[in-house]
Amino acid sequence: YYRFWVTSLDRKTGEVRWQKLAAEQVPHAGKHQTHTYAAGSPTTDGKHLYASFGSQGIFCFSLAGELVWKIDLGDMTTRYGWGEAVSPVLAGDVLIVNWDQEQGSFIVGLDKRTGKTIWKVDRAAEVTSWNTPLVVENAGQQLAIVNGTDRVRAYEVNTGKEVWACGGQTVNAIPSPIRFEDTVICMSGYRASMAMAIPINSSGDITDTSQIRWKVEQGTPYVPSPALSDHRLYFTGLNADILTCLDARTGKAIADRKRLSGVTALYSSPLIAGGHVYFCGREGTTLVIKDDESLETVSVNKLEGALDASPVAVGSDLFLRSWDTVYCISESAAGD
Repeated sequence: YYRFWVTSLDRKTGEVRWQKLAAEQVPHAGKHQTHTYAAGSPTTDGKHLYASFGSQGIFCFSLAGELVWKIDLGDMTTRYGWGEAVSPVLAGDVLIVNWDQEQGSFIVGLDKRTGKTIWKVDRAAEVTSWNTPLVVENAGQQLAIVNGTDRVRAYEVNTGKEVWACGGQTVNAIPSPIRFEDTVICMSGYRASMAMAIPINSSGDITDTSQIRWKVEQGTPYVPSPALSDHRLYFTGLNADILTCLDARTGKAIADRKRLSGVTALYSSPLIAGGHVYFCGREGTTLVIKDDESLETVSVNKLEGALDASPVAVGSDLFLRSWDTVYCISESAAGD
């Protein structure tokens, strides 16, 4: 049996505030050796916590650790048994869960208060993906934009209606979409490379049309998502230490294929905070560079354990999570 836990830590001290057992099951399928059965990220509306363990269920807890509801969306069948990484996303009162798998893919909008299905849309053309939907608002309409091998698709949040679609991504669509002004930038990088800027107000299938603002077909990431600061779009190639920085307005290179110092393999996405860009490597190294066109290295720091989870900044605190440890790195108070 595997036990699937949700844990709340005190942000200032790291002490466990509560820990709840969400499920206790024998998983129906295997996983990749670099994967866990708890790879999805939870989300919150400030009142409740929503966590997905994929085939083990979707769970809603109060912030005090009380189980509010749980639902079972069935068993996923992922590509080569590599495993699941379903991260739900909130859009108002709708909790959106993308369920891409090898057969029977779908996306579902759940009532965040009860877990009941509001809408469910077939995604039969899609195979396994591991990206989190992006929720955007445009002209008073909320859209959930989902990357995919067959098409990037935009759905109305309240109805699930498909608004637009755009093909051209690679298989194993893992990087999550990111918004820049009136476009959404989608990319993927398994066995090929593709990044494209798609107008958010598109309609219908715009695959291979002039509506696409720009395309780049080299150096895109396999697992990490890109990060955006002003017009600077940062991403690493494959899962390796090669950085590209593009002008998000044009797709032109600001810095093309620059080798990062101190990190080798990356699964986590870069973080932009406080005028810096943070890259966490699987060997436990965090590389910090300046968030400007110089891309100058500021520091290289080493912790124990593989850092596969993306770093998070809250105020002056930086949170890092390895496979078995959560770290909080904070500025020292004056005189300390």
